[in-house]
Amino acid sequence: MYNGGGPACLRLPVVLTPQEQQAVNPAVLMNDRLFSTLNNWVDRHYRDCLTQADLVDPQLLREGRDALDELTKLLDLGNVYAFQQ
Repeated sequence: MYNGGGPACLRLPVVLTPQEQQAVNPAVLMNDRLFSTLNNWVDRHYRDCLTQADLVDPQLLREGRDALDELTKLLDLGNVYAFQQ
């Protein structure tokens, strides 16, 4: 994970003890169903392009927050962000 990680860190093998495995939120463990769900989430929330004008549009902030709110629900993470309080 030198240089800050990036896509390669997604392939980092992490060995867990059985006790640690039981402590992991099962909703975040990748499987075919979650893969499909996340792909659908990306299709709904990622814009095809982003312009300079978009960066000052409050709608971009609302869209981002809506996307993050939905993602934390999909992954059963609870309220992670301050705007979710």
